[in-house]
Amino acid sequence: KDAAKEHAGIIPRAIHDVFEGASRADVSDFQVFVSFVQIYNESLYDMLRDASRSVPLQIREDPTQRDKSSQAVYVEGLSEFAVRNAAECLYLIRIGEENRAQRETNMNAFSSRSHSVFQLVVEQRLASSE
Repeated sequence: KDAAKEHAGIIPRAIHDVFEGASRADVSDFQVFVSFVQIYNESLYDMLRDASRSVPLQIREDPTQRDKSSQAVYVEGLSEFAVRNAAECLYLIRIGEENRAQRETNMNAFSSRSHSVFQLVVEQRLASSE
């Protein structure tokens, strides 16, 4: 095994598995979308759009949800990027990490003091049985 791949975290491994699985299955109509949000001081920020970090994003209820027994929500204004391969996905993670808010703490000069949520959405259309 490649040393870098062997020491990769769960997110890079999952990304590689998604794209490797799609290539093995020979899926023709397969799309992957990525978004990355930061939760900092009880506010949400889009980590993939640096300019929007100054304006907190809002969580909204999904108006298209028919089943009201469970509550579906989305982050209004959160960017979503289509990616074609694992390398593009990992590049966006690096961009997001560079945009992550960092502030000095008593223990560390550069601490994130935040949480982040990386979302990978996979869409696959089933072949019609015509």
